[in-house]
Amino acid sequence: MTEDRELRRSAMRAVTLSDGEVLFRRGDPGDAFYIIEQGQIRIVTYDAADQEIALNLLGAGESFGELALVDGQPRWRVRSRSGSANCFACDGKPF
Repeated sequence: MTEDRELRRSAMRAVTLSDGEVLFRRGDPGDAFYIIEQGQIRIVTYDAADQEIALNLLGAGESFGELALVDGQPRWRVRSRSGSANCFACDGKPF
């Protein structure tokens, strides 16, 4: 493993989500991005009537949440999981 890759890996923390657990909600601070190791993450938002709208379903190897690190804005979508999922979270400081 290269030194650069080792630095990135050491900057990440493991996140394990159980079935139905919400990772973050709209308005939460965008303080990390996530890489899915195993499982699926469902990306949803809500309409004016507070009805859930599914936007995407992400799987192993995919990432999400990086825009909040770039623009510093709070989360505007809700991330929840489908089944169990394991992710790595990084606050972006080593990059």
